[in-house]
Amino acid sequence: MPQKIMLPEAVSACCAALRKAGHAAYPVGGGVRDLLLGRTPGDWDVTTSAPPEAILSLFPHAALTGGSHGTVTVIIADTAIEVTPFRGESGYSDGRHPDKVTFGVSLDDDLARRDFTVNALALDEGGGVIDRFGGLDDLKKGVLRCVGEADRRFREDSLRILRALRFAAVYGMVIEGRTAAALHKNRALLGRLPAERVYGELTKLLCGAHAEAVLLEYADVLLHVIDSSDPNRSEHIAVVEKLISKLAKEGTPVINVYNKADLVEPTEIPIGEDTVAISAKKGDNMSGLLKAIEKALDKGLHHIRVVLPYSMGGMVDRLHSGAQVKSVDYTGEGIEIETIVDEILYGQLRDYIKEEL
Repeated sequence: MPQKIMLPEAVSACCAALRKAGHAAYPVGGGVRDLLLGRTPGDWDVTTSAPPEAILSLFPHAALTGGSHGTVTVIIADTAIEVTPFRGESGYSDGRHPDKVTFGVSLDDDLARRDFTVNALALDEGGGVIDRFGGLDDLKKGVLRCVGEADRRFREDSLRILRALRFAAVYGMVIEGRTAAALHKNRALLGRLPAERVYGELTKLLCGAHAEAVLLEYADVLLHVIDSSDPNRSEHIAVVEKLISKLAKEGTPVINVYNKADLVEPTEIPIGEDTVAISAKKGDNMSGLLKAIEKALDKGLHHIRVVLPYSMGGMVDRLHSGAQVKSVDYTGEGIEIETIVDEILYGQLRDYIKEEL
């Protein structure tokens, strides 16, 4: 991993113009992180001692886009660069945005407000890495760690919870112990997030090369976006269903997530004298699901708890129409239904599965 890296010409030109006018300027954040990882950055951020009005006066193609944050988007040679004054933040009453933003702070103060150490890296004029919180070492080791107190960082902005899981899924990072503990502790804060932000983060997370490990480790966190106490529950359910449907159509595998003890291929797990739990995956396992239900009925077990993939919405409709449904829950594994199944409904399910296979 290089200690000195070369910047795109547009980013170098932006920083040079700010410095020529007497202001400090440093590329910062995700662009620096990605360059150090050998990836092509998707966007660039520059932090500077210049106030917004000074930034706007220096560049002919620039617009104030960050509102109270003072962020100015500068266009140079078709490259969009977000230039933001050094700032401090305080008070996060909505769990997403600072109540107060203070300009005129130092670079160190600006870096200290950031979410993770690997995102709190900046570049000096010579291309050297400025690292105040051990981000470079964390990047080398593949560790994701909050800047400062993890619990505080997630309470400030609950979107950081999903961002942490997304980084772990996309970059294959291991979430550091105290950061991981704070993720689990603060999972209820996800209920504050609007559905569109959940959708954006989950899309990137589920498409990550390391999504399966993250989903298994943090199922309790992710499932909270559709928890029954979540005020945005219905929106989040719709988001998850839409996302899984979209990925399935694109041929992207949908990872099954459940308590590892309950993952079956499929089979039955006794959960009471007259109740059986059945879990199934996609594709050829559907025939196994049918056999498991048939076996349960042969034993006189009509009270069944079944977990169906989201792609099998049609079967869910059948269960609703012809059975005594006791509960329906949307989980990371799929749609979990507890119901009473009789021979007539079994025949309908058998016909449905044959149509799907």
